Amino acid sequence: MRTSRPLALVAAAGLVVLAGCAQEPTPLVVRTGGVDRAPVEKISPEEDARQRAKGVVTGYFASADGIFDNPSADPGGATLEAVAEGSAKTVASTRANRLILAERAQTGRTEISDLTITSLDLTFDDSKKITVWPTVRLSGCIDRSALKTVDASGAPVKDPALRSVRATFSVRNTSWPSRDGWRLSWFKESKTRC
Repeated sequence: MRTSRPLALVAAAGLVVLAGCAQEPTPLVVRTGGVDRAPVEKISPEEDARQRAKGVVTGYFASADGIFDNPSADPGGATLEAVAEGSAKTVASTRANRLILAERAQTGRTEISDLTITSLDLTFDDSKKITVWPTVRLSGCIDRSALKTVDASGAPVKDPALRSVRATFSVRNTSWPSRDGWRLSWFKESKTRC
């Protein structure tokens, strides 16, 4: 019995060392049943990234719409912290400040449709000067047909920024391997209408 105990300790230590070296998160467990039934579905890191990236893109536009509805309440875009970083956050802050200066607001909600994953790379590399973060690229339609820009009296004002166009989006996770670090980093609108 004494010979099996050291072997068990060595095997357990090996598992702890291997578990500490993992670069990608373990599959997320989602309960799909009720209290009496508990089937479990495991979601791969790739599927989790796809779902979160789509949620981040739609969440960004919902948050931005809230800011534009009352731009003076959050001109710096603090409500975007959970879904945006970099140039995506700057775009919303700039629009909010322009609305404030013009004494205008935007009403309605942006719809994101036809959102498709175009690439997914969960590579994380911080060994060089520039860190490579896990990134999901998407394409889709920014539908602004329900939006209106209004002046201080509530009268509609023509706003060329409210075009419905196709766009590409880049969502990255700068908190990897945390699943909660996905943020819209940038998006580029095309001239193609949708």
